[in-house]
Amino acid sequence: MLHARVVLSPGPGAKLSAYDVASLGDLPEKVRVVREGDILAVVATSEWNAVRAAQATGGDLEARTGATGVRRPVGHGAQDARRRSRLIESGDVDGTIKSATRTLTARYEWPFQSHGSIGPSCAVADVRAHRAEIWSATQGVFPLRGAIAELLGLAPKAVRVRYAEGSGCYGHNGADDAAAFAAVISQAVHAPVRVAIYAWRRDCARSQRAGDGARVSRCARA
Repeated sequence: MLHARVVLSPGPGAKLSAYDVASLGDLPEKVRVVREGDILAVVATSEWNAVRAAQATGGDLEARTGATGVRRPVGHGAQDARRRSRLIESGDVDGTIKSATRTLTARYEWPFQSHGSIGPSCAVADVRAHRAEIWSATQGVFPLRGAIAELLGLAPKAVRVRYAEGSGCYGHNGADDAAAFAAVISQAVHAPVRVAIYAWRRDCARSQRAGDGARVSRCARA
């Protein structure tokens, strides 16, 4: 089994512009570099060598851009919300409110919330030509299977996700992310790969922590 470390971007939506491979020559073993789109990872025979390689590769990593607007306050641009829905509607709501002598309205804002898990997220993937096996502490085995099948270009029935006990979380952590990274890297190097994401390390999860989207709720009654 090989160990991989993903060089994560400093912000969501960022683009990988460049990376330094020459600096890897000072490491005690030959490390493999895997790039899939904006995913950059280094693969080694030990986790520590993968950590060192990731630090060396990312040392001259040019600035990644494209993270504008992701953390805007919830009230900013609320009129451009992508999804609008009415949770409860009974009778002629608009007509009743319009003709009422007294109405009550309220607005509730839910800002971006970081789940901020402090435990590490880890996964192992063994991807072969026509099948894949994943070990993950995912909260949803079947949704993860579908997502990984799409990532790898395999049929869902060719992907098997085995639950493995891992760090707990309030809401969501990086378990699914680690599994997806491991699957993509394993497919690229044709070997079983382990990926760990440590939430307390800035280079691992500074801006990659899972969270809830912001939303605005408006209520009215007559």
